[in-house]
Amino acid sequence: MPERSRPREDEPPALASRLGKLVGVTNRSRLTLARSLCLVSVLLCPAVSWAGPRQPTHVACVGDSITAGAGASSGETNYPARLQALLGDGVQVKNFGHSGATMLSAGHGDLPYQQQGAYTAATDFVSGAGEGAVVDVIIMLGANDSKPQNWAPDGKPKNDQQYLQDYTAMVEHFRQLPTAPVVYIALPLATGDNPCCAISGAVIHDEQLPLLKGLAASQGLPIIDLNTPTTGHPEYFIDGVHPNDAGYEVVAQQMLAGLLRVPTVSLTKPTEGSTLYLPSPIALQSALAPDTVPVARVEFFAGETSLGVVTSAPFDLDWTPPSVGLYALTAQATDATGASATSEPV
Repeated sequence: MPERSRPREDEPPALASRLGKLVGVTNRSRLTLARSLCLVSVLLCPAVSWAGPRQPTHVACVGDSITAGAGASSGETNYPARLQALLGDGVQVKNFGHSGATMLSAGHGDLPYQQQGAYTAATDFVSGAGEGAVVDVIIMLGANDSKPQNWAPDGKPKNDQQYLQDYTAMVEHFRQLPTAPVVYIALPLATGDNPCCAISGAVIHDEQLPLLKGLAASQGLPIIDLNTPTTGHPEYFIDGVHPNDAGYEVVAQQMLAGLLRVPTVSLTKPTEGSTLYLPSPIALQSALAPDTVPVARVEFFAGETSLGVVTSAPFDLDWTPPSVGLYALTAQATDATGASATSEPV
């Protein structure tokens, strides 16, 4: 492992104060932290480059009438069309919404999505994206499942666990396709009760939301939260269920933010101004901002040299410097979609 360049032992202390956010190991086997000009820090101790968000080339929008665009003023104002405009011509966004569709399968839902042409078309689109394609699938199904005849039919057990089972099966169906897409769970909008459609906002909020969050956590799936930004905003809907143009703009912006999200990571230990001694290991500690995309791994670096990878919380690592010198320490977090970001060096 190549050793980073370091100052001579006879260099004056003033030099260290100009070398950036660095961890320094002195000839007394002591680590100190110093601030300096960022330019010099980058030149002498380059940090790991920012990797950025995962950039999709194909996006399949799977869902019911809300995906299809019921309530939009035109075919250009539903959320998939708006998302296409936001992502640009380099990305193919396709609308595979089917009005009235349920996630619940045959024998449980009155219009199973899995039996519709949209399901077959979405599968073909994802499979046929081609070698090198970066494919995302957004699933938003549940509004029609909340209807009494689907969720809690008379004389039959509630279908909450069947809904979870069918949702899991659809996720796995898309995941195992040759292009290995990232599947996003879109948490449903803050839908109200709609007598004309028999859709239950209470079922969606109180029962479906916890199930979907649990599924995402257990399967390591990224979430796009449409519930929070639409809660308390009846002006976003035409009938309490289907968005209007303003509502679809909110949905599209949330979808964009979800697809292009990157994790937020910082290196919280060692801290500036602390003094540490060799040969004791140094505890490297990362901090991750709460997010809706699970972090899959954190890799620690001294300059461009990897110090180790941690794949489970609390994402900390013990490290013993190989020699005295100055080190720029960073942590790089990568989430379940492949997006990554790097902390500021210390």
